[in-house]
Amino acid sequence: MTLSGKVFVGLILGGVSWLLFIFYISPRQAWIDGLIEAYFMSSGLVIYKDFVTQYFPILYLSMLPFHDIFGFTLKPTIALALVSSITAFLLLSFISYKLLKGWFRLIPLLFFLFWDPVLSENHFGTTSFQNILLLSAFALWWVWYQRPKMIPAFLIGLLLGIASMSGHIVLINSTVVFLSMIFRSWQIKKIKSIIYFGLGFLIPVAFVFVYLLTHNVLGDFYNWTIKYYLSDSGYPFAMGRGVENVVIFLTIFSPLLLVGAIIWFKVKKVKQSFFALQKKGLTLSLTQSIFWWLILLSFPLPFWFAIFHPNRFLTPEGIYALTAGLALQMLFKIKKNQLTKVLIICLIMLFAFSFYIVLPKYQRNFSYPRPYLNLTRIYPEDPLFDIISWIKQNTTKEDKLFATVDSLIYLETNRLPANPRASTNLPVFYRPLERLVEELKQNPPDFWVIDERQWKRFADFGYQAETTVLKRILKCEPVVFQSDYITIKKHIFSQQLCL
Repeated sequence: MTLSGKVFVGLILGGVSWLLFIFYISPRQAWIDGLIEAYFMSSGLVIYKDFVTQYFPILYLSMLPFHDIFGFTLKPTIALALVSSITAFLLLSFISYKLLKGWFRLIPLLFFLFWDPVLSENHFGTTSFQNILLLSAFALWWVWYQRPKMIPAFLIGLLLGIASMSGHIVLINSTVVFLSMIFRSWQIKKIKSIIYFGLGFLIPVAFVFVYLLTHNVLGDFYNWTIKYYLSDSGYPFAMGRGVENVVIFLTIFSPLLLVGAIIWFKVKKVKQSFFALQKKGLTLSLTQSIFWWLILLSFPLPFWFAIFHPNRFLTPEGIYALTAGLALQMLFKIKKNQLTKVLIICLIMLFAFSFYIVLPKYQRNFSYPRPYLNLTRIYPEDPLFDIISWIKQNTTKEDKLFATVDSLIYLETNRLPANPRASTNLPVFYRPLERLVEELKQNPPDFWVIDERQWKRFADFGYQAETTVLKRILKCEPVVFQSDYITIKKHIFSQQLCL
């Protein structure tokens, strides 16, 4: 085994140890959305109809059998955070070994080990799930484009279909991959790969469609996952664009510049034939390089205009880590080129600057009080702890709640929401206001659990009208218990809501 091979194996072992250490020493979180929605479904509620979510359902549906097996507690998805990080790292290691050579195999692994603890925050969710699927699909696409075969095409479609039906922000990526495969199939005059891709992609789509149809929630699905994004609902675009997050964004997506440089060199070299497959040691076709760049671009564009949070950048983490190794390996084959040197120097400077942001995050995690490492647990000193105790002792399981506190209250008290919009404390779901009022009239809660701090938050996000209506209703409801900033009010069913 060569020296680089020994270092590669050592880095894999060290990387797994590093991820285990990070998980042990740092704060961790359960995936509350997945846990709560699985609990709702296990209690007989139907997604989109009886409780709201704006995301596609495959991952949420899969959490129901998962929690049926491992229990409806915080621990199972906390463990999934570690499992998903190690799985993604080992998968990236295997792909790097297959597609890269020598010391370049180390680059994706180092990229991943530096950024994953920052982006994942010891938290399993849709982004970490999609990261594994998209990395697998990208590696298959990389090989398929050079040697098109039907089975890889089917697997690419299946993986992208599952990823897309878990969160539709990656539909743009799936579309670009599909277009690249159409173009490549047209080049070689064979369309079977496109058919197989379509079959693979349609399997999860068909699964979702059949579920929605059999549960009679096609209309509700459209309302919450499509119409929702086309309306004026939702948080302000690009919320969270602070300096730290922008630097992380620029660093994570910086390999785009390297691939752009590769395209520039190819365009410069390929003068006689646009479809030349080899030019001066550059083994990728120009067309694949262009589609490679477009695949990469399909992530930062929607992320820039969505809620701006580093955890979202976890979705393409594996693809960008692999791209860093692939692109640098190709660029280093180009001798004595000033552009390559300038790009590499700029990237090194960008990564060096990011250290000033990332290292304090590591420092805070390492010094976090160990008794409170579980960020999603409700501790005795939390006012919500007393609220949960009161509800358990003074209400029945048949009583329904409307809560603007952490949605974990439903699981902890073994109670259910009074209506679909009561299942969340996000004011984005209180629109349209007329529908909220109608639901409250039809199914008023037995008890309101109100975090008084939320009113300012709702108003700051632009939900003043919704705040006014809810406060008007609550003004007529009697207080039955209070703990610090959380108030429980009881609805008197002999009286109408104050609307």
